Amino acid sequence: MHFCGEKPFSLKSLVEELEKSVILKALQTVKGNQKEAAKLLGVKYTTFHEKVKRCKIRFEKNPLLYSL
Repeated sequence: MHFCGEKPFSLKSLVEELEKSVILKALQTVKGNQKEAAKLLGVKYTTFHEKVKRCKIRFEKNPLLYSL
């Protein structure tokens, strides 16, 4: 299947790319807070977490800074 003369594609791969893009935008909006991103997208946290795993989105863990 071709779209406007471009390389072949599948509906499944297009949906997956769109879903990953929306998830990343939501995470960016809420500064990486997964629970807030799930709420923003109107899905349960567990569903959101499974989608994050399926999209292979990884998080960098930053150490907390403490004032002494």
